[in-house]
Amino acid sequence: MTAPLYVVVLPVSITLCIIADRTPHLRPIYLTGILIMGGIFSALNAAISAFDARYVFLCFINIAVWSANPLALSFASTTFGPVEPEIRAILLAAMNGFGNLAQIYGSYLFPSTDAPQYLQGFCAYAAILCLGGGLYFANYHIFRKKPLKPST
Repeated sequence: MTAPLYVVVLPVSITLCIIADRTPHLRPIYLTGILIMGGIFSALNAAISAFDARYVFLCFINIAVWSANPLALSFASTTFGPVEPEIRAILLAAMNGFGNLAQIYGSYLFPSTDAPQYLQGFCAYAAILCLGGGLYFANYHIFRKKPLKPST
């Protein structure tokens, strides 16, 4: 039952990344949209108990998580372009490291005692995804008004 979740992600993620590469100034808008979409479907997954609907919602959550990852890294690479290469490398490594912390806290958000609804986990994911979408939207406006300058 896990393979279809990733089969759905692949074409959506590749298409979205191609579109984002053609319009790099809109990457944070795409990120905002995909993360908010994931947050909405996480909240719906917490609220609805029909397993067929929840499986479809999981497909959308998976799309949000796995499409946002390359978009976030490409947005950061573009935004931090004027910064010295060593600093940019450290920032991207830290970003990857913090992103991979989900492997640790994710298992604690979905304890077996919450089965089958997993209310705590899906509510936490909804909040995290919506918070991330809001942060990227704020970054879009901040870096548009005050872009980073090359260091001299």
